[in-house]
Amino acid sequence: MELRTPDLLIRPPAPADAQGAFEMLNDPAVRRWNPTRDCPDLETAEAWLRDGADWSDGTHATWSALDRGTGSLVGGVSLFAIDTEDAVAEIGYRVHPDARGRGVARQMVDAV
Repeated sequence: MELRTPDLLIRPPAPADAQGAFEMLNDPAVRRWNPTRDCPDLETAEAWLRDGADWSDGTHATWSALDRGTGSLVGGVSLFAIDTEDAVAEIGYRVHPDARGRGVARQMVDAV
């Protein structure tokens, strides 16, 4: 499933996102507000992306957000704690440090 906003392409995570994910997951502000596994290398970033792209258990849906002009990763957004019986879920997001202040979080959350 792909979503589009004026500035973003929002699609399931892919291995091509590894460098941007590595940078984002190691940013101190991201780690402060969105704790996740340690990400010491690109292989770990790729594994994190693969986990995010696997929606098969129905507990989450995760997307990478790419700048439509450059194709670079600017963030990620997830629905998690999905309760299909009550049709509710929680939402979380991370914004790459180079993309802050551009409305990326708002666009991701609104689109999802």
